[in-house]
Amino acid sequence: MNYRLQTTVLGMLILLTIHPLLPAEENPDRQISGMVVNGTFDNEPVAQAEVTLFIISEEAAESSDSMFTDDQGTFAFQRLPEGSVFSWGLTVAYQGITYYSGPFKADDEGSPSPVVLPVYEKSTDSSKLTISSHHLIIEREEGGLHVQEMLFLKNEVPYTYVPEDVSALEFLLPSGAHRISIADWLGKENVGVNGEAILLSIPIRPEGQEVSFSYDLTADDGLYALQRAIDLQTKQFDLFLGIAEAGVSSDSLERNEPTNIRGVEYQHFTARDLAQGDSVTIDIEVPLAAGETPGQRFLIIAALLIAAGALFFPFLKKHSGTGPETREDLASEKGKMVEEIAQLDYDFKHGNIKEDEYNSLRESKKEQLLNVVRQLESRNPA
Repeated sequence: MNYRLQTTVLGMLILLTIHPLLPAEENPDRQISGMVVNGTFDNEPVAQAEVTLFIISEEAAESSDSMFTDDQGTFAFQRLPEGSVFSWGLTVAYQGITYYSGPFKADDEGSPSPVVLPVYEKSTDSSKLTISSHHLIIEREEGGLHVQEMLFLKNEVPYTYVPEDVSALEFLLPSGAHRISIADWLGKENVGVNGEAILLSIPIRPEGQEVSFSYDLTADDGLYALQRAIDLQTKQFDLFLGIAEAGVSSDSLERNEPTNIRGVEYQHFTARDLAQGDSVTIDIEVPLAAGETPGQRFLIIAALLIAAGALFFPFLKKHSGTGPETREDLASEKGKMVEEIAQLDYDFKHGNIKEDEYNSLRESKKEQLLNVVRQLESRNPA
């Protein structure tokens, strides 16, 4: 499936099957308006940019209308459907890259606040790419270990990085990695594996891009010497080991308090401010246990990352409408979204949901979760 389509249009759908929306009464006084600005050039207006509006309900979602911005970079979609059961989303295409807002709502009678959609000039300069968070989640696999890596990349300058070829971004694999799997949402046409590294050709916006892949490691005697090279300057590196009885030693990492998710205790280790070319060395001794398998892995990973602070910031600033108002409401909503994402991953792994539907739902639910997380952070006490 096309990567750009997955991360824009499909990222707004909150449904299992797509079918036309039922007709609704239109209100000529309601509108969705805003401006497209160029974040590279001090938010100057962008004229003649194509903006597409999506209407989202609990049952279906579809593109509603599209228009081009005027000479001042503004747009206004009018005669919106009545009712608060609808949410909206916007996409804008610029220089072959699509940018999007998360779903947003208005009250029963009003219109949402004007939406500002930033776009950026493209650049092939990778010197300002960083990793704000890098997570290794290690669990017991029959005959070895299963490792999942989740990274969040950012471009620290106001440009969207666009690689020149498929090997432009390399993520080195530890020695002995096999059964390598790369997240479907990255798009098969944008990834490659050369035996020693994951190769990616995806745009990296200033607001960030998630990258995820997994692999297995084996050792006959239960001893694992894992050395992970640092691909880019990394703000924080976290290791979560879901084997409570395993022995761990590392000169690179600092031990933290264990993290308990769904009754599974994860040993937690952290390193900060790592430079490109550094290495994290981890020695793991796992007591042998014949026939043990990590049956809950796909139900835990999403919850683990959120509980440990792997909070992936949204591409665009979300615009609040009706929704949770207190910190308690927001925390409850966050927990609900984490559970839904974890269950979705589990269902996809076990063949209970089709790939297209999985990609659509996961992107949408992740955007909703990010919006809640951002609101929670904004309400943290000083």
